[in-house]
Amino acid sequence: MIVLNTYINKKGEVKNKIFIFLFVFFTTVIYLFGLIGVNMVFGSEYYFDVSKKNIQTGDLFEVTFMLDTEGESINAIEGSTSFSRHLVLKQIRSGDSLVGLWVDQPVADGDHVNFSGIIPGGYVGDLGASWTGTRPGKVFTLIFEARESGDAWLQVDRDSTVLLNDGKGTKAQVIIKNTNINIVKGKGSLFSNVISWEDEDKPESFNPIIELFPDGLYYLIFVTSDKDSGIAYYDVREGDDSFVIAKSPYLLREQYLGLPIMVRAVDKSGNKRLASLFPERQLTWYESINTRDILSGIGIIIFFIFVFILRWRKKRK
Repeated sequence: MIVLNTYINKKGEVKNKIFIFLFVFFTTVIYLFGLIGVNMVFGSEYYFDVSKKNIQTGDLFEVTFMLDTEGESINAIEGSTSFSRHLVLKQIRSGDSLVGLWVDQPVADGDHVNFSGIIPGGYVGDLGASWTGTRPGKVFTLIFEARESGDAWLQVDRDSTVLLNDGKGTKAQVIIKNTNINIVKGKGSLFSNVISWEDEDKPESFNPIIELFPDGLYYLIFVTSDKDSGIAYYDVREGDDSFVIAKSPYLLREQYLGLPIMVRAVDKSGNKRLASLFPERQLTWYESINTRDILSGIGIIIFFIFVFILRWRKKRK
């Protein structure tokens, strides 16, 4: 009887120890998961989509800079990407970007590409008939040439930001995923892994508008897009003046709003789209006289006076 009680007690102790161990184990796991969960806050994610991982020297290839909003609505992005010495940037394509209006077009500055843009109405992700929900969208595409062999890399500046479409300009948490590319020695094909295309289409139609700003001055507002190569620049012409490179908003030189205005959008393939804005009011006769016309008239008058003086002096002699 004593032996049996001893056996039962020992068996109970073992069960108690197992229970205590499992309790401590699962409590610790839940606690640690809770600590990790504090840092597992999902946010917008920047990453690179490389057309091919194994690249030979001399190859041209595409790298698409992507943004996954993780289901959040955003309305602005800003930042910079950089790349290693193994790569030579040949071209930037932004025609099919998720960005609706570039504040600063993606432009190369040494080994960096800086960008800044807004998405009017907000952006959650790309929609499509062939899938449900949303997918990550393109910010821009980089065309590189593999200059030398080795482990090339592409990085996103940690100061790159994403703003939520919440009416407050709240900064979203940004997750950054950099990438490495293995480049091996080889002859390479300058057209391998690159989608060949030729942009023959003009930028999209657009309508410039004039707005009175709080400083009491009139500005010209304009924006359009180009689905293929992207917008390279805009230029503006007021009246009979020459076209000048301009950015929106553009401070009008003639503030009386009496001259016709033309805005020209030029894409990166050289295609042009012209938009016109006609005077809001009719000019008086003295306002309609162009300064150059006045100067030309004065010049002509001075010339005839000079000729008259020369002839008059000859007659006196």
